[in-house]
Parts: sequence; C-alpha cells; structure tokens
Amino acid sequence: MDNTVFDQAVAVMKRLTTAQDGYRLVTVDGVEQEVGVAELEAAFDAFQTFWDQIARSGQRVDRDLADAVAQEQLTGRRNELIERDGQGRPVALRRLTTMTAEQIERAKELLADPDRTITSVAAELKVSRSTLYYDIPGITGRLLASRKRQVAGGRS
Repeated sequence: MDNTVFDQAVAVMKRLTTAQDGYRLVTVDGVEQEVGVAELEAAFDAFQTFWDQIARSGQRVDRDLADAVAQEQLTGRRNELIERDGQGRPVALRRLTTMTAEQIERAKELLADPDRTITSVAAELKVSRSTLYYDIPGITGRLLASRKRQVAGGRS
C-alpha cells in the first residue's frame, strides 16, 4: 500500500469525521439554524472525490483501516484492532464479529437522539464506526434523512 495515498485517505476521513461531529442544529432567538453544514458538505465532497479518484486509478486503499487510523489520531487512543508492521505503521484492521443484539438495540436508542453522533455512539459502545455502519445499515442515510425532514418542515 502506498503510504502517501494512505495518509491522504486518513486525512480525508479525519476531515469528514470532524465535520460530522461539528454539525448541529441550534436555536438562536427562537430560530433553528444549522451550524457546520458548509464544512460538512465540503468534507463530504472531498471524501467522494478522493474515493472516486482511487477507484478510477485502480489503487487499493483499505477504507476501514484509514477510518480506524483517523479515529485513533482524533481521539488519541490507540486502537488495538490495528495490526502494525515492524516500524509501527498500520497494515491491516482485525475484523471483529458483529455487535450483540443488545448493543444494536442500545445503538438505535442512542442514535434516536439527533444530538448524538456516530462517533460518540461507537465510542460509548466500544465498537468502531465501521461496525455500526455494518450492523445497522439504516444509519448510513441518517444525516441526509434528518436534513430532508428539516427542509420539508420549512427549516433549511
């Protein structure tokens, strides 16, 4: 794996995660406003562009590993699921089995709160964001669906 491209993948994942975590609806003088939507849209566009370029170039980059390394760098906590080479560079991500039924139910309860982020729920349940997306497929469109409801309700 090309370390430069992998480092770029990690940077893209960090930007998207930071933007997702920064997005909020706030009420100011009785009016709901979106905070962080411009950066979220820009980060998502950068994410999409980067991964489209990777696909077109035929290069292979482990997106889950890049996300795990990004989370490790953002939180400052070492991820024990990341396998490393002799120099400590990430080379693979050990896969866990799926979440338990109790964890899935708890994740759904936590995600019902619009103020909770995928990152915060994953951290609370001690699973990766990728595991949440894998085990609860309906959350992939959570932000978009929420935004569509707001726009439909007259809030933009």
